[in-house]
Amino acid sequence: LLADDGSHTPIPGLKDIDGVWPAQDDLLVLADRTVSLVARDGTASSVVDVPEHTLSIEAVWLDDGIRVVAIVRGDREEGPELLPKERDRDTLNVYAPSTGWRKVVEVPNGVSSLSLSGDGSRCAWRESVNTVPEEAMRGEFRACEIQTGEVTSLTEGAGKAWWIRVAPDGSGVAYQANFQKDRPITTHTDV
Repeated sequence: LLADDGSHTPIPGLKDIDGVWPAQDDLLVLADRTVSLVARDGTASSVVDVPEHTLSIEAVWLDDGIRVVAIVRGDREEGPELLPKERDRDTLNVYAPSTGWRKVVEVPNGVSSLSLSGDGSRCAWRESVNTVPEEAMRGEFRACEIQTGEVTSLTEGAGKAWWIRVAPDGSGVAYQANFQKDRPITTHTDV
């Protein structure tokens, strides 16, 4: 933590921090599969444990507490795979103090760049076009209404899809893509 006098102090008990989000005057910190609320004086209190096999996570702090969205790895068959094959499925889960963890919708594996609106109502992500990770990063962007689980396709033919961020009120998104299917690696990506 950065003190008012400019000195730096480690947060006691938190190692290997995997995520940090603002929470009014405090911070939400993800470490060891637990999201904690950390005050400016360094005191931390556990808020929620993240499901096992979580692949991506975003969190916001609202007047009535935390909201968390997480992409959780679905069941996979172990051993060699023959490609191409039908994509494995993961789940988009949401946590609220009033409901606990609940499944919102299934998503194909390979989802990344998860973003949650500041009001906790909508999220968006990058969905890979190919089942095998590739340098071209070809993908599309999707959004989801958290309450209903309704998924909306935001792009078609995005080419190299880089990142996406949802507006604080959930009213829109900003994303980076180049819309080049033929040369996605060598074509500059626009915001």
